[in-house]
Amino acid sequence: MLPLLIAEYGVARQARWLRGGRASSFPARIGWARPRAELALLVPVLAGALRRATTLATSVAARGFDPAATRTFYPPLQLSFGERVAIAALAGSWLTICATKALYWLYLAELYYRPGLRGLYAFAREWL
Repeated sequence: MLPLLIAEYGVARQARWLRGGRASSFPARIGWARPRAELALLVPVLAGALRRATTLATSVAARGFDPAATRTFYPPLQLSFGERVAIAALAGSWLTICATKALYWLYLAELYYRPGLRGLYAFAREWL
């Protein structure tokens, strides 16, 4: 959806430029020459997004889509044991890295220091 919004923003910007609006930065470069004028372009972009969403909802409803209906084409997705182990390992390593970094920041701020954690502080300084 983000590429569509970016494209719609470009179209709105080009339309303003073609109508004689002061978009001096349009042909040469994309920049924020006038932030207030650039933010004013969000109104047509949001209107286009709402129009697109309404059209999509109407077409989905016309085709009889029911979100509560059971699907027959694909089996329900379930994580295998290996995937669960991988997710747990990634979450554990992420939490360990965050805790190590937090301890190192506390050490740098001179709020918390343990002599037994010198190796951890050196590791965080070198690798994190």
